[in-house]
Amino acid sequence: MTSTPGPGSSVPDLLSSVSGLASVAETESATNDTDPSTTDDIESAAANTGTPRRCIGDGRAVSTVLDVALCLVLMSAAVGVLGIYLAGDEDTGHTPETATHAVELLGSTTVSVEYTLEPVLERAPEDAYADPDDYTRSELTRVTHGPAAGVLADAALANVSLEDELLTQDGRLFATAIEGPIASEFAVVDGDVAVAAHWTPYEGAPLEGRAHIGPTPSPTADVSSVSMTVPSGFALDRIDAADFAGDEGGDGDVDESGGGSRNEGEYEDENPDEEAYHPIATSVSTAIVEGYFPPEQTSLVLERGGLDRDRTVYRYERFATALDGIDPADLETSLEQSNSDAQAANAQIVDALAGSMAADMESRFDTPEEAADAIAVEDVTIVVRVWET
Repeated sequence: MTSTPGPGSSVPDLLSSVSGLASVAETESATNDTDPSTTDDIESAAANTGTPRRCIGDGRAVSTVLDVALCLVLMSAAVGVLGIYLAGDEDTGHTPETATHAVELLGSTTVSVEYTLEPVLERAPEDAYADPDDYTRSELTRVTHGPAAGVLADAALANVSLEDELLTQDGRLFATAIEGPIASEFAVVDGDVAVAAHWTPYEGAPLEGRAHIGPTPSPTADVSSVSMTVPSGFALDRIDAADFAGDEGGDGDVDESGGGSRNEGEYEDENPDEEAYHPIATSVSTAIVEGYFPPEQTSLVLERGGLDRDRTVYRYERFATALDGIDPADLETSLEQSNSDAQAANAQIVDALAGSMAADMESRFDTPEEAADAIAVEDVTIVVRVWET
């Protein structure tokens, strides 16, 4: 079954991050965030669904840039909903068409969400932002308009965590802001509706994003469920089997983060088995980092100043704080307003994230090829559940 997107996704807000117009919803988190979003039954279903993942979208960003990138994602989601993959629950006694109807609503209706970032500034560390009064109202206001499925996917990507540590705070704010507008679209559905969106590079990865709308069904409820995939906006550069050759390649593995070649001996302090996973880990990490921080747009944001720059710098620092092998101080030169270099900053984040993912992949998969087959970075899985009260 195919759903049809609603009117074109109006996302100039994201582009405003670099153009000076109002920007759109995204993410961010203070170092003292201690309450990562809870995982309920429906979120677990979104994480564990076996639906194929084959959609490819545009680039996205977790910075003001994230606004820019989110714009691209909303646009790709609007197109991607045309090719939504649906997987119904055939073992339920509840009418499956009801859940399918709810999915159709997600793909065929548009929603508008508006909220302010003031709560984010108030909860952030003192040195992260200026006083809220120092920013303009247009800087503090975020507006998102687009297909409900795309907006929900954006919320999951914005509300991202690494090793259960939230990387963004306004991502949680955004995920909360969309609840009312999207839930209201289900008023015509015969039954209670709950929706969960889940994104992760591969099942069990240390990096994941979640968003949830609606109540949790009781253990005795007769639940009908349908799952779908929406493009994440992360553009993965798939690698060939030859890239898994390790040291046999002679010239070293290519570092797709832009940092040059990984030559023999560079990983001499690492687990030799773990080294074999670096090519795929680097490819995935590059897709993620350049999705959250598109180099060209991010550099423009860093040079412009204002709230968008402050949010972008803070997000970089959050990534650096959460990852091993890198410190926020390592990014200071690349993030200077007068001499910003997003590509260099991204390369450092990619290197650290790839190291973390390579170690996780080595412990989780039997071979690099198996890890490559499990990659699902390009899609967000959405699970819709409907039941009678």
